[in-house]
Amino acid sequence: MSLDMQYQLAGGYTWASGVLTASEQFASFVQTFTEGTSTNQINFVYKRAVSLATTTYLDIDLKGGGGELDVLNVAMAATAVKGVFLKVTTPASGTSLRLGPQGRTDAAQLWFQAVTANFYDTVSDIFVMSDRGAGWALGASTKVLSLYNPGASTVAATLYVVGTK
Repeated sequence: MSLDMQYQLAGGYTWASGVLTASEQFASFVQTFTEGTSTNQINFVYKRAVSLATTTYLDIDLKGGGGELDVLNVAMAATAVKGVFLKVTTPASGTSLRLGPQGRTDAAQLWFQAVTANFYDTVSDIFVMSDRGAGWALGASTKVLSLYNPGASTVAATLYVVGTK
């Protein structure tokens, strides 16, 4: 069985000046994992539709401490994260989500230097981060993925997390 995670960026831009026209197409790529726990393998997919009110945190326990279930309705017990995909579905000027440790209790460090409040990525449209090798390890006190809405209106998004249990 193959578990495929596919990211595609389509579109591009065209520039014209007089009779000279230049066009560039954005690249697309496919990242495929097989089922398992080794390099290039995953055995769980977590998906969550998010609607986050202004100045609100959402803490997701990837070990399942908050009752989190994967897409097969199996309790989460992740040992490593190998990919995160976040798509803000209500992008607008000034609308974003912060993804990362942000000093939250039991924060997963993932690709960040530390788990303190100043470590996060700001996502206003689409965010992808992956490590097909070992991934980013999770532990009993390093297991929470946090989202925060710093804006003045509710933000809707879809979050996918893949990895190993």
